[in-house]
Amino acid sequence: MAESSEKNGGNLSNLWALLNLSSEGFVLCNKKGEIIYFNQKGADLIKKITGYSINSGDMFYFITPDYARDYFKEHFQKALGGISTETERIIINKNNESLFYAVKYIPVKDSEGRNSYVCISAKDITEEKHIKEALNLQKEISGKLSEFDTLDSALNYILDISIEKTGMDCGGIYLRNEVTDDFELIVYKGISDNFAENAGVAKKGSAKWKVIMNGITLSKQHWEYETNPDDTLLKENLKLVVVLPVKFRNNVLISINIGSHTLEYFTESSNELLNIIGREAGSAVYRIILENKLKQAKK
Repeated sequence: MAESSEKNGGNLSNLWALLNLSSEGFVLCNKKGEIIYFNQKGADLIKKITGYSINSGDMFYFITPDYARDYFKEHFQKALGGISTETERIIINKNNESLFYAVKYIPVKDSEGRNSYVCISAKDITEEKHIKEALNLQKEISGKLSEFDTLDSALNYILDISIEKTGMDCGGIYLRNEVTDDFELIVYKGISDNFAENAGVAKKGSAKWKVIMNGITLSKQHWEYETNPDDTLLKENLKLVVVLPVKFRNNVLISINIGSHTLEYFTESSNELLNIIGREAGSAVYRIILENKLKQAKK
């Protein structure tokens, strides 16, 4: 924990005591932007974002990532002018992950009543954002899928939202044939017709069929198949493929297969969103299949 060499009476002493008790990360700077105090959470957050261990005397501007420096200067100057600001920021950490933070710039007066310091606080709200996004997504999908009465319309929607929410750029959905027990590619986006034709059916008992029937999400990265020049995934220039078998009442009904020509990793948050889509998709597909059977029975 760093302490300032600039002693400023009770104001800063009281502030430091509050900072140490806070659940947020704090950094206190003088008007030059020099760090004079920080709590442990502040040090931990900066380490997480930049990989740098801060010290008293560091210039905050030079620790700030390049893409955020203009933002820092703007809000730092506002705080020196007596204006507090609070915003949500997406910050890219040293592992190239997107993190959400609630960031505040708060003016702090010296013993003579002048705005001589700026307190910068940050709170990681990534998990809160993901939970909110997940709940909103579940509500959105549930409502939308209830409107569909044909498999084609439902499967097209499921594929579109799976690609959109996970940041992938292509995919297809396999539907289990109740007669042959094969999985057949019903809809696809962003892949060549030749690839779709070659991958059109997962025959019962085949390796692909067994992967789907296993019922477990599978991701495959390009280095797992690029040593085989005949691999269809390699020929399609796919960097990443994710397979989500979708069950309803323990029976696999469909398989949502999505891929990317650019991404190499499937993030945990994308996996969570895809699983939400899968859960809603399973019940919707089952409902439509059942309704279609009832319609056929009445004819």
